[in-house]
Amino acid sequence: MSYDEDGSIVLYKWDWNGDEIYDDSTTSPYINHSWSDDGTYNVTLTVVDDSYAESSITKTILVRNVPPVANFTWQPLQPYANEAVTFDASMSYDIDGSIVNYTWDFGDGSTGYGCIVNHSYSSGGIYNVTLIVKDDDGASATIEKQMSVASNLPPSIVITNPANGSIVSGIVLIKVNASDDVGIVKVEIRIDGNAWINLTGTTTWQYEWNTTLYENGLHVIEARCYDGFFYAYASISVNVSNQIDFYYEPSNPLSGQPVYFYAPAGNNYTWDFGDGSIAYGRNVSHVFPIGNYYNVTLVVNKNGINMTSCKTIRVDTLVTLVKNANNVVNFISWLSLSKIKASELASLIGEPMQKGSVISKWNTSKGSYDDYIVGVSPSQYDFVISPGDAIVLRVSSPGSFVMPEVIK
Repeated sequence: MSYDEDGSIVLYKWDWNGDEIYDDSTTSPYINHSWSDDGTYNVTLTVVDDSYAESSITKTILVRNVPPVANFTWQPLQPYANEAVTFDASMSYDIDGSIVNYTWDFGDGSTGYGCIVNHSYSSGGIYNVTLIVKDDDGASATIEKQMSVASNLPPSIVITNPANGSIVSGIVLIKVNASDDVGIVKVEIRIDGNAWINLTGTTTWQYEWNTTLYENGLHVIEARCYDGFFYAYASISVNVSNQIDFYYEPSNPLSGQPVYFYAPAGNNYTWDFGDGSIAYGRNVSHVFPIGNYYNVTLVVNKNGINMTSCKTIRVDTLVTLVKNANNVVNFISWLSLSKIKASELASLIGEPMQKGSVISKWNTSKGSYDDYIVGVSPSQYDFVISPGDAIVLRVSSPGSFVMPEVIK
C-alpha cells in the first residue's frame, strides 16, 4: 500500500515495539513477525525511496494471549492400591509466558497443587485424573487422563537357604518362600544372571544346585515370584568352595629326600610346592631343599571347572654328620623354630654323639666358643641354642639326625 509518486520505494524499515529502534529492514513490502508475549505494541514502518527520502507511519497492534497447553505423566504406569504415584506436569507449557498454577483432581475426591505431586489410592479401580494449568495472563487449559490402579498388593519373596554370604560346596538345596494376597503364579531362580529356572511348590519352592559345575568364588542367586500382576525379587551372594583332596608320602617328609604327591582323577594338574617350584601331572614328586612349612597347592580341571586344594606340609631338615680320620667338624645352622639345650641336642642326635663328643656355639660377649662335652660337662656348661644359631659338632661317629621344624 506504500508508494512513491516520483520514483520507487527501495527500503522498508520496521520498529516492532515503539522504541524508535529499527528491528528489521527489507526491500520487500512483505514481512512476517511474531511477539513472544501478548500486549499492545506500537509498530512503526519507515519507507525510503530511491532519492533517500523517508516517510513513516505508526499503528497500534493488539497481540492476544496464547492459552497454555496441559499435559502430564505418572509413575509407576501400573500402580497398585496404597502405592505412592508421582504425577508430573512438566510436559505442560505456555509459549508466550509461563504457567503459574497447577491444579489436580485425582478422581477419588482428592485434589493437589504443584507441577509434580504424589498421591496414593486406597483401593483399586479406574480413575479419571484431571489437570488444570493457568498461565501468567490468566488463561487456562485442561486435560483428563484415565488410569488403572490394581487392587492387590505385590507379592513377597525371600531366599531362606543358603544364607547370604555363606560358604557352600557340593549339592546345595536352594529354598525359597513366596506369598501374596491373591496367589503366586510362578517362582523362578537363576544363578549368576543365567536363564530363569521355573520351580514347583505352594508356599516353599526348592532347587538342588550342583556347585561342582561352577568355579570356586562368589556367585549370585536370584529368585523372583509373579502373582499375575507384579514380580517380586530377592537375591543373595554365596561363596562356592569345592575342595579336592590329595595326599603325599612319606607322611613326615624330610629335606633333601623325595616327597611323592598323588591327585584324584581330573585334567590339567598344576602343583605349586610353595618354594617357587611348579610341576604338572597327576602324580608327581618333589624334593624340598630345607625344612620349613610349605603351602602346597593343587589345581585340577574337573568337569570343565578349575578346583583347588591347598595343604600346609611340615618338612623337617635332615642333617648328615661326617666323621673320618681327619676328625672333620660339622658346621650347621639351627633351622628349627624352637630353642633347644646342648644336652637335648645330643640326645636328639643319638648314636653319633657318644661320650666325649662336643657341641660348640660362638659366644659373642666372651669372644670365644661355649663348649658342651657330652657325658663330661656339668649342667652349668649346658647352653641354649636359639633359631638361627650356628653350631659346631664334633661327633664320635658319622650318621644323621632330623632337625624338626618345631620341637614339641
